[in-house]
Amino acid sequence: MGKIKVSVVIPCYNVENYLEKCLDSIINQTLKEIEIIVVNDGSTDSTLKILKEYLKKDDRIILIDQKNSGLATSRNNGTDKATGKYIYYIDSDDYLDLTALEELYEKLEKEKLDTLFFDSKVIYESDNLKDTTIETEEYYSHDKEYEKVYSGQELFAKMMQEDTYRESSCMQINKLEFLRKNDIRFIDGIIHEDVYFTLKVMTLAKKVSYICKKFYNRLYREGSIMTSTKALNRLNGCFKSLLEIIKTVNEKVDKEHLESFLERERALQNNCITMYRKSSKDDLEEYKNKLPIDERNNFKLLVENITRKQIYINELENKNKELESVKTEKEKLETENKKLEEEIEHLEIKLKEQDSIKFLIKKRIKTRINRLKRKKGKR
Repeated sequence: MGKIKVSVVIPCYNVENYLEKCLDSIINQTLKEIEIIVVNDGSTDSTLKILKEYLKKDDRIILIDQKNSGLATSRNNGTDKATGKYIYYIDSDDYLDLTALEELYEKLEKEKLDTLFFDSKVIYESDNLKDTTIETEEYYSHDKEYEKVYSGQELFAKMMQEDTYRESSCMQINKLEFLRKNDIRFIDGIIHEDVYFTLKVMTLAKKVSYICKKFYNRLYREGSIMTSTKALNRLNGCFKSLLEIIKTVNEKVDKEHLESFLERERALQNNCITMYRKSSKDDLEEYKNKLPIDERNNFKLLVENITRKQIYINELENKNKELESVKTEKEKLETENKKLEEEIEHLEIKLKEQDSIKFLIKKRIKTRINRLKRKKGKR
């Protein structure tokens, strides 16, 4: 087969209904000089059986069979086994356009890139998912052009400014030597593992680019990590990523692009706070007690204290709103009272005028009667 151009890493866990479509999209790539590293992550369905069947069909497939360790660890184990010049990660329930790797490889070679980004299409398994999730195809693709060569930090800042930055390891292909040289790996044991991985790539890559094509086909389905994970697990993933990102940004980011990276830090911190507020008190206590002492202190500093501060601020704001409402109501009542007083005053004036008129009328009547009496007396 010759020198391996691209290593494709496919972590697999209980995907018997989707795996064949994924594997077919890789073994039938127009770029043939690839190795396909499939990692069975302790599946309990027929995933391993399907992998072994494909292993017989294609000698480019390498099987790693491990106990269940999670997506991040599976990708890391696949990376350790890789021998290609470039490495690509795909989720086992998704699939790739057949010309993708060839087109990506050609651009990587032509531009001598560390990393190349591209777009995705979103396929919903059901109409219900499409109607009830905020994920849309527009999120995974855009009409911006970034086809020139940038530094990672430069492209990151540009994408952040234009709201096109997306953290997905499945929508990028990297030079394997670049990842290994800079020790860029996924954080073991968490979800949202793409967050830190992609940001570290952006921080350290010298030459990156983007190709405006939707090569990746992302299946949004019931039971996937993204649709079934509870808040505490999301919190853990966000928090562990945040710690590593803070360290990387402080050490590696140029002053020119620092604000864009700090903006991403703040957004991730806000995600932590959101997940913290969605988690139960018992779960949070158990989680904090399991953290190493330094991480527990950071958790208190970066998440817990700020959350409590936000709750306190929100309570104050609500009280202020109530006070403003009372103040507004008071002003309204005072205005109405003033209006009523003016009306009463007006009525009193009217009554005085009427009393004055009555007095004059009575006086005239009395005068007239007296005149009539005098005339009658003369007769």
